[in-house]
Amino acid sequence: MRDMRGTITIAQCKTGIIQIGFNSFGFIVGHGEALWSSTANIRFEGKARFACNPKLRLAGELVFGHEFEAGHDFTLMCQKQISFGTHSLFSWNVTIMDCDGHRIFDENNIEINRPRPIIIGSQTWIGCHVTILKGSILPEGTIVAAHAVVTKKIDEKACIIAGNPCRVVKKNVHTG
Repeated sequence: MRDMRGTITIAQCKTGIIQIGFNSFGFIVGHGEALWSSTANIRFEGKARFACNPKLRLAGELVFGHEFEAGHDFTLMCQKQISFGTHSLFSWNVTIMDCDGHRIFDENNIEINRPRPIIIGSQTWIGCHVTILKGSILPEGTIVAAHAVVTKKIDEKACIIAGNPCRVVKKNVHTG
């Protein structure tokens, strides 16, 4: 952990409720380090697990719903606000950013790339190598296919989205 000037709230504080560095999916070797820099207000609603090598740069408001699980090399940049519903599951090499990581100004010196909130609903499954960018909203039951890039609000619940940019490819699905 680097800078930790923010706050961390744990709804039900028990041993093992937050795990960092576990071996995910049974075949990825755990190595490297966790990078966690935070001036954010973070709330854990329940159990949260981060596999090997999570990279978290946090400065806004962040909520992890119960049963949050992130695979190997999970990257999270929160400048404004990100929330995860209950039972949010992320495969390996997923990147989530509510900002661009830098500021851009127009000719009048007005910032034109401000951070925007991200909302990930409950019962979501995010495949490997997915990128979720600022302003994205995924409703309950969304499944995101591998390598998809999410840049907007998805209106359809219980669907599969895929592609770059992503689009709904299947409706009325669930993970069982």
